[in-house]
Amino acid sequence: MSWAGLLRRAPVRRAATATATATATSTATATYRRAGTRLRPTIGIARAATDGSRLSSRARWQGSSGFRRRLWRQTEFGRRVEEVQLLWFLSPFFRYGVLLSGAGAVGFVVTHIDQVPISGRWRFNAISDQAELEMSTRAYQTVLRQFRHSLVPGSHPVAQTVQRVMRRLIPASGLQHQKWEVHVVNAPDERNAFVLPGGKVFVFTGILPICQNDDGLATVLGHEIAHNVAHHAAERLTQSYWAYALLYSFTFFLGAPDVLSRLVVDYAFTRPGSRKQEAEANADGVMRRTTSVYY
Repeated sequence: MSWAGLLRRAPVRRAATATATATATSTATATYRRAGTRLRPTIGIARAATDGSRLSSRARWQGSSGFRRRLWRQTEFGRRVEEVQLLWFLSPFFRYGVLLSGAGAVGFVVTHIDQVPISGRWRFNAISDQAELEMSTRAYQTVLRQFRHSLVPGSHPVAQTVQRVMRRLIPASGLQHQKWEVHVVNAPDERNAFVLPGGKVFVFTGILPICQNDDGLATVLGHEIAHNVAHHAAERLTQSYWAYALLYSFTFFLGAPDVLSRLVVDYAFTRPGSRKQEAEANADGVMRRTTSVYY
């Protein structure tokens, strides 16, 4: 074909290409208006289709809503969400159950908000004082059985030292009405001491060299008594309920391994709460130690 013939056919080819591009653009605009997808990537896909080029995975992701839906359904979270959505739309009983359960949960939380006596911090606490005491009684029996062969007699000088310190701390605690019992456990390698709700004191001999004297022991025991004054045990039990609920939610919706879910809940929820409780117990323990003339 001569150069003159090619020049005569060029406007026709340009006009055909322009017509195809305009048609693809209008189709993409209509798709954008119906489905709410992004206009610019859709137009780019339409132009690429008219040129006969191969679509990239990024272009498919940006422009194909069907592709995104298929990818969403392949994930564990997407499948679980679609199952819940299906139940929500098909089962009135499920909808009413979810709404009633949500309203009941909100009401339960609102009616179980109380204030920490030590710091005035507001918190959610679902464990009553009586329930906390009953659980502490069972824990006390368990600890006694565990260390029954290692208990130091009350006439021993170490036990008398601990009892002397406690006699000065109890009046400052405001918990004189409780039935206090002091136990010293002969465990040189165990550097620990704790006070169970209800006035059950356990001191391990391994912590005595660290305390050095009555003042140091009073600091440790005053800190442990402050946990009981603030009912931190009940608060930790309540937090464990929330933690287990979140743990099962992670496992159900995300299909996350059990160990990973526990780590997420521990670092995100449990540990921040324990730091607040320890700070409150430190401040109140020092105050009660000072009130008991340990300064």
